[in-house]
Amino acid sequence: GDTIGHGGGEGDRNNGILQSISSACNKDNIQSSKGKEECFELCEDHMCCFGGCQDDKECGLYANCWNLLDTSDADKDAFEDGPKLRPPPDDLEELCEPSTLDQDIRRTQCQEACSIGQCCMGIGFSCQTNIKYCLQFAACDIIWEPELYSPMGVGDGSQSPGSSKDAPISVTCAPDSLKSSLGQEACDKACSEWSCCWDQDENCFDANPSVCVEYMACPGAR
Repeated sequence: GDTIGHGGGEGDRNNGILQSISSACNKDNIQSSKGKEECFELCEDHMCCFGGCQDDKECGLYANCWNLLDTSDADKDAFEDGPKLRPPPDDLEELCEPSTLDQDIRRTQCQEACSIGQCCMGIGFSCQTNIKYCLQFAACDIIWEPELYSPMGVGDGSQSPGSSKDAPISVTCAPDSLKSSLGQEACDKACSEWSCCWDQDENCFDANPSVCVEYMACPGAR
């Protein structure tokens, strides 16, 4: 093809990615939970290559990440004793569309749909190692309580889960909300709990990616 050889730097980088992934994500390595974690860390940002962003030109480099989704016997064993995992409704992304979550009825529908996959948050029992299953609930991150992720050193435990977070941060800190001093105060309070997401010194983004992505709507994060 004509694309080969345009700048060695990128080629070297791509080879590096390919090699890291093929060694971290080979089937023997991901039999252990440590190996699976290592592979997931490399693949996490590109899991949409298997449903959503397949056309991304980098997806070819991440082909071995598919091994994570090829549910292994270990995963099957983990679920034979546990409850049967139910798939999310087909319209989950539509129900949990961030721009409509300020409507009570839509928010309730989203919460109900997401409750099917709450084992992905370790509620009831944990199915967090079943990445293939939990990826189907990615749209739920916006309503699943960030308290469950509790970042390092944030929060003094004085607050009961759920008390401060009724609306997604994109709603709490929407330009209209910030027009009132009460709204500004609510946004500041919510954002201060997760300022470690964009803090240069004590950053907790890598440990809590799904929560931090939501909190990037905070004014201070921009």
